[in-house]
Amino acid sequence: MEKPDYRENLRESVQAYFKLVTDPKQQWKEWPDEIFCMWFDDLYFPSFNPTIFNAGVFEKGLKDFESCFSPKELEAMPAFHKYFESIHDKIDIEKPLEEIQKDPNWIKLSVEAKKVLDIFEVPQARHICSFRSARIPSSVRGDIVCVRPEYAAPDGA
Repeated sequence: MEKPDYRENLRESVQAYFKLVTDPKQQWKEWPDEIFCMWFDDLYFPSFNPTIFNAGVFEKGLKDFESCFSPKELEAMPAFHKYFESIHDKIDIEKPLEEIQKDPNWIKLSVEAKKVLDIFEVPQARHICSFRSARIPSSVRGDIVCVRPEYAAPDGA
């Protein structure tokens, strides 16, 4: 059985998270505290506490995390994180979601998430996964090749 590509799964999860934060209708799928936990505890590895890991593990995890995203995506996420970190204790997650969604801090969080999501949705900012049979040796033909945009052959090459 083929193992799933965790890099693509993580990238898709982070992108789905930004879609969730930008869409008030999707936010009803999660509890407000879960929206917080997903970012701080599950998705944004650079915010994890490096002292809780064995030697070298955090550094490898960070390198793996960074390998999942384009340079532009990596540049955009810290601004979202910094804002989220600055307001996370100013939002009362015990309130009903419809009240939280009216909070100016939450509204701005959605705006900040949209900025990142827009970068994820620009084709030049994403990794390109494509099959290029003319450039792939016959021994590996049929596999998917994932390359960063700067290394991708022009269409038709």
